[in-house]
Amino acid sequence: MNRIFQLKMDQWMLAGVLVVAGVLFAAKAWLDNGGAERAGAGGAGGKSPAKLLQEEYAVIGRDWRPPLTLTSQEHRAFVSRLIVYSPQTGNIEWLDPDKKMSDGITAAWKLKYGFSIEDPNLKEQDADNDGFANMEEYLAGTDPTDPKSRPSILVKLHMTKYTKVDFRFEFKAANNLADGTREFQLNLLDVTKNKTRFVKYGMEFEGYRVGDYREKNVMEERGGVTYNVNRSELDLINIKLDEVVTLVLNTKKESDESHVTFQIDIPDARLTPEDVKRGDTFKLSYKQDGQPAEMEFQLLKGNPEGATIKNTKTGEELQIGVKK
Repeated sequence: MNRIFQLKMDQWMLAGVLVVAGVLFAAKAWLDNGGAERAGAGGAGGKSPAKLLQEEYAVIGRDWRPPLTLTSQEHRAFVSRLIVYSPQTGNIEWLDPDKKMSDGITAAWKLKYGFSIEDPNLKEQDADNDGFANMEEYLAGTDPTDPKSRPSILVKLHMTKYTKVDFRFEFKAANNLADGTREFQLNLLDVTKNKTRFVKYGMEFEGYRVGDYREKNVMEERGGVTYNVNRSELDLINIKLDEVVTLVLNTKKESDESHVTFQIDIPDARLTPEDVKRGDTFKLSYKQDGQPAEMEFQLLKGNPEGATIKNTKTGEELQIGVKK
């Protein structure tokens, strides 16, 4: 009898626990479904504290992201991102270390060599006192903290002046001679006396050789009337540069021949000469590892934006910019 009563008491206790759990579960579900909000609708229509907490947790869950981690069998590393203050926007922003900053140098390069990413004058500085600015080292891919790791001396070669020279000759006539050959009349524009020259195919004069001649007529409109105009062409070959200049009959040609003045910004280096005519050569003398060294270049062409030179030994062509 006692055993039966004891068994029934256990059953009643279990049933009570289940009832209480069911009530609590139902209450939670009612709150989750806005029951408390509906129950309080007759008041201010506000949300219950339970509903507010639920929405706050949802916002936190949406905005929160776990940190990026790298895992191995032995270690766990936290990977952070760089942030920087931007004066242009007034904001603190994510910084891409491989993107060039306002001075043209990447943050990754600055951090690699221990420089401050916030120093506005970094590119002009010479950290290792080797005569080359940090920007020059950055562009050359050399180590700005090692004086033995230096860019080429040619990064210090600049053009300081460009003087344009009009082409000297104007093609005036092509005459057929009795012996079956053809003679060409050229006028010199840079002299006041004896301006006319008569030359034939293959003849060399004034640094040029006479090349091909092509008879050409074109239709041109002037004042509503169309004319047949003689635009025959004569080639002159620059002997130094082995380049062809084509002259059009009775038309002045704007030449790209020029004088260029160079400057080398290294104290123990010098140029001979500093002012160079197109097609001429100049020498760059300097010291390399304490020993005298020399390179020779030919000026191919120049313009207000810079000059093109060629290493006479290697044949390599280089673009030289204007000194700023």
